[in-house]
Amino acid sequence: MTDTQKNKVMDLVNTQKTGVIDPIAWKQIKGMAKTLILSKALPAYVQNEEQAIVVMQAGYEMGLKPVESLNSLYLVNGQITIWGKAVAKRFNIHGYKLTYKDKENETTAIATDKKTGEVLTESMTFAEAEKSGYTKDRSGKLKFGWREGTNRILKLRYGALNKMVKTQCPDVLDSAQGITEIYQDSVSPEEHAQEAEIVDENVLDNDLIARINKVTSKSDLIQTCKAIKSEINADYHNSLEQEYTRRKLELSEEIK
Repeated sequence: MTDTQKNKVMDLVNTQKTGVIDPIAWKQIKGMAKTLILSKALPAYVQNEEQAIVVMQAGYEMGLKPVESLNSLYLVNGQITIWGKAVAKRFNIHGYKLTYKDKENETTAIATDKKTGEVLTESMTFAEAEKSGYTKDRSGKLKFGWREGTNRILKLRYGALNKMVKTQCPDVLDSAQGITEIYQDSVSPEEHAQEAEIVDENVLDNDLIARINKVTSKSDLIQTCKAIKSEINADYHNSLEQEYTRRKLELSEEIK
């Protein structure tokens, strides 16, 4: 093959969309990642340009816009997961309507195919979550998300949906490995440490949590958490982020 022929082949590789990658979209994603890193407008879990690229590329494969990807996908132990309202959206995109039957410490998720009427069901109980080691941190304390009330209901809903996609409709998640709210609980502290992720045992005191719980809008939540962040030392920042995520999910459910 001559140099001219080689150059033509490389031009095709760099400009033609294939089943593996869209080179034009890839270049655009890389350019956006640089800008977003400089703007410091990325979610806290995105630590560098490479992680932003991975998240946006995964989102692109799932039909998500770049910023939507950053707000809908999450890295847990090196795996792409999906979280929050984006989970319900994935089911809707794939033609399912979601409903739930909530009991004390148990939730059943029901996914109905809007075209065929086929019904998929899956349940999750708090007892199952406890046996699986999802509910407590390394010190044996109950994790924020598994507290009684709205927190636990949401966790059980996500747990039921996670079981459903793993065993009945895996295509719903496309490029994602699992549902963040459950997947992050299934990763042991040792695995987190191997990935050099922060394992923070320091928790916010009740007064700070009460301030977060009082907010009634996402904009107020952001401002409140920023204020709290300026008041506490870095040892508590990871716990603050967890509380922010929890309250953000609650507000999303309340808006529905």
